[in-house]
Amino acid sequence: YGNSVAAGISGTDTAYWNSKVDTVIETDPVYGNSVAAGISGTDTAYWNSKVDTVIETDPVYGASVAAGITAADTTSWNNKQNKVIPAPGLIFSGDTLKLTQKHYVGELFGGGIVLQVTPDGEHGLILACQDASSSKRAWWSVSGGGAGPDIPTSHIDGALNTDLIINTPGTSSSAASVCANWTNADHGTGIFDDWYLPAVAEIVNLRFITRFIIQDVLAYDGDSSTGFLRNDEEYWTSSQNIDLSGNAWRYNYYESFVTYDLNDLSANVPRNTGHYIRCVRKF
Repeated sequence: YGNSVAAGISGTDTAYWNSKVDTVIETDPVYGNSVAAGISGTDTAYWNSKVDTVIETDPVYGASVAAGITAADTTSWNNKQNKVIPAPGLIFSGDTLKLTQKHYVGELFGGGIVLQVTPDGEHGLILACQDASSSKRAWWSVSGGGAGPDIPTSHIDGALNTDLIINTPGTSSSAASVCANWTNADHGTGIFDDWYLPAVAEIVNLRFITRFIIQDVLAYDGDSSTGFLRNDEEYWTSSQNIDLSGNAWRYNYYESFVTYDLNDLSANVPRNTGHYIRCVRKF
């Protein structure tokens, strides 16, 4: 004891010890003035039981088209073409896409119905809306009978053929002269007298979809004076066989065939055979 710290404790030290402060309360002025100082145990309980994530459903959005937009759709939209460039022959008029060409296959125009159109829509070939003769006629007939003289005719130019045929001496009548002397009835698109018997290459275009367009328009044009192309008969062209054998080319509109095989001369028919006549004119 004599060597310990306790040996040095005096009565005054003991008095100080007995009157010492057992607990020191420290006040933090910053904390006391903060929002945290007002948080109670109840607040802490609420915080601990809070919902960390809230999923909100929008009934309007859910029922809209936008709800079905995927990331792929967004990518497609971002890569969209902002400007539409019309193809040749088309033009925008406001929000409407319209044809710029003036004429088209199947149009009732120029005394008949448009059969062919040039790329610019300005020119083409018009097919008559009715047969030029109610009965079959020979390609041409000669005084005293026979098939008539041989003359070279074109396979592409029916107007030239018609002139050659009607100006050839020795013929009393011909399919070409029927067209040359024919004037169409008034169908509301004009009356014309410049018709001719088409060449084989001109009329061969009247097949497949073109034929259906022509027949459909003639069926619903509301004009009783127009007539269908005959389904089971052949029509004359103004083109002769290339070897001037006394035969000429004919055309079947319904079956869309033409006796136009230069190597198959038996497919041609004698010029004094009777067939129907449907004229054309150019515009």
